[in-house]
Amino acid sequence: MFWGDVIVDNFLEEYGAEAKKRKLILRDEKTLSGRPHVGSLRSFVMHAVLSDVLTEKGVDNVFHYEINDTDAFDSVPDYVPAEWKEHLGKRLKDVPSPDGKEENYPLYFAEEYMRALIDSQYNAEFYISSAKYEAGEYDKYIKLALDNKDEIREIYRTVSGSEKPESWYPCQVVCDKCKKIATTKIIAWDGKEVEYSCSANVKYTQGCGHTGKKSPFGGEATMPWKVEWAAKFCVMDVDLEGAGKDHYAAGGSRHVSNKICKEVFGRKSPFDVRHEFILMEGAKMSSSTGIGATAVELEQLLPTHIFRFMMIQKDVMKTINFQPDGDTVPVLFDQYDKVCDDYFYGKDEDVKAHKNRIFELTHSYEENIADMDRYLPRFSLVSFYVQMPHVNIYQKVRELKEDELTDADKAELELRIECAK
Repeated sequence: MFWGDVIVDNFLEEYGAEAKKRKLILRDEKTLSGRPHVGSLRSFVMHAVLSDVLTEKGVDNVFHYEINDTDAFDSVPDYVPAEWKEHLGKRLKDVPSPDGKEENYPLYFAEEYMRALIDSQYNAEFYISSAKYEAGEYDKYIKLALDNKDEIREIYRTVSGSEKPESWYPCQVVCDKCKKIATTKIIAWDGKEVEYSCSANVKYTQGCGHTGKKSPFGGEATMPWKVEWAAKFCVMDVDLEGAGKDHYAAGGSRHVSNKICKEVFGRKSPFDVRHEFILMEGAKMSSSTGIGATAVELEQLLPTHIFRFMMIQKDVMKTINFQPDGDTVPVLFDQYDKVCDDYFYGKDEDVKAHKNRIFELTHSYEENIADMDRYLPRFSLVSFYVQMPHVNIYQKVRELKEDELTDADKAELELRIECAK
């Protein structure tokens, strides 16, 4: 049985009749600390596919994808000018764009990333995290966190073993002088304003020493990740949200966030889904350091249906090890071709049922999947022919087919030629 159907069936079993009464919310996010790497696509596609499966089952839903621009800027990637280190410690939204054209640093990277996600033909509604903060949607949860700091400290201690000092507050405000957020520490909270000191030193930057008093509301503060994640469940009214398996380790961030969501914010935590990673030649990737191919590069490298096929053919709890050179791409095309052939001409019903589901979801954006029955020349052969300028590839493929090429045949061949080049 296809992994997406298994997850959705379990989800609907837990939600019961409630699932038919209102629009269900799925959510995921990406922090734009640099060019998003290929690995970030695993979570996006998982949620998008689950949204598609729910829609197929007649369950009204929407998949919200957040561009997180409120985290602290904590490292300067190699492809960003070194002088950007002067902005370390600020919220990403307060860091200027490297090209001087976009509104800020994260939107510089978000533009091409969101375009690539849209090109992948998955349904998602995008939003910017800072807009929610500035609109006051997090104010309630900032106040609850500050009012219940000792309860949150206890959750950290009992769930993850993390000991927070009594003076710790689950919130940081923007320094009015240097505009950093990573270096501020709240000293006191009177229910309306906080006293703070920009005196903390983190491994990548230092505070300016300023002290002051201000309201933490209206976009002037953020919460630490585990507390903020719980608040996001509430602000977006999330029913289903998954994450990488590392968040689900014993005492991991998801366990802490779920407990804060229930016990401090008073809301049921979303349905949990976990996934494995995409590795680049066996190694985990990082946006902020620039390790690994970018999501945009991969989406541009592969035709839409091959990209979608690669992302869904394996169970989400199995690792995808992607290498853009060698046999990886040709083998991927061969695997797709076999699934396509089984869909239209397969005889083994047990095998066919599973492969058909993968094929259908690979092409769910097409108006008519029946039109996908076309001649598929081996990608390795197309790659060989494109290196021979005097060879008429269309003629060669027609000879292999032993018939004239249809418009659909030609369109697929042109995609493979472009990808091979």
